[in-house]
Amino acid sequence: MVPAALLATAALGTLGGCGRVVEGRAEQAVNAILPQYLGPADRWSSRVGGRPDAMLRGRLRSVHVEGDNVRLAPGLVVGKLTLDLRDVSVDRKAGTLEDVGATRFSALLGERALNDYVRRQRTDVRDLRVSLGKDARLTVRARPELLGYPTLPVEVRGTLKPRGVAGGTTLDFVPDRARLSILPIPLFVAEHVAARLNPVVDLSGLPVPILVERADVTEGTLTLTGSVPSDAILDAADAAIAAAEQRRRTTAP
Repeated sequence: MVPAALLATAALGTLGGCGRVVEGRAEQAVNAILPQYLGPADRWSSRVGGRPDAMLRGRLRSVHVEGDNVRLAPGLVVGKLTLDLRDVSVDRKAGTLEDVGATRFSALLGERALNDYVRRQRTDVRDLRVSLGKDARLTVRARPELLGYPTLPVEVRGTLKPRGVAGGTTLDFVPDRARLSILPIPLFVAEHVAARLNPVVDLSGLPVPILVERADVTEGTLTLTGSVPSDAILDAADAAIAAAEQRRRTTAP
């Protein structure tokens, strides 16, 4: 989901001037192409860092990107999306991305946006609602069906965990077993709710796979943090170039 923003820095090869002038033009190039690969947003902004002479050679020490209300995936609106890329290298003549170092991301989702997304994905779960509590737990309220019949409304508390040891592209709801021990809810009911709900968030369809490493819940807000593999960025950059070339050939007279 990042490469085109980086490819846009190839525009540095045509820039003149120095200092903040170079940075400003590079940022304009990044901002112009962000919606195509990260999705539309109410506002995109970026900040590049590095020595002016290095930037003119296609070397950026850092690229910081922020987006407000980003439509990241169908039905998923991220209130604030932040990306930080280090050590970006661009081939000015070829207009290709050569290398990128560590890339970190942070995504903030509000409770309302999360509910809109989950309900859109799980239309078969009756009376579904997710609440984000201040105790680092979320509460799932639903009326699950057992053996084809709707049950009474249930309320299950738990956590969100990335699927995978080192992070993943999906987040699963994990019922809090300790909490279940003091509530009149059988464990199999809680596990049934989780099975019908999971994955709660699925980011596997993005142009570049991001790895969610942490899912932190505070009152009314879910914060996802993680990384974007450098090889995935480079592969997606090559794919973006190939797609652009194909479009050019198709539309050429």
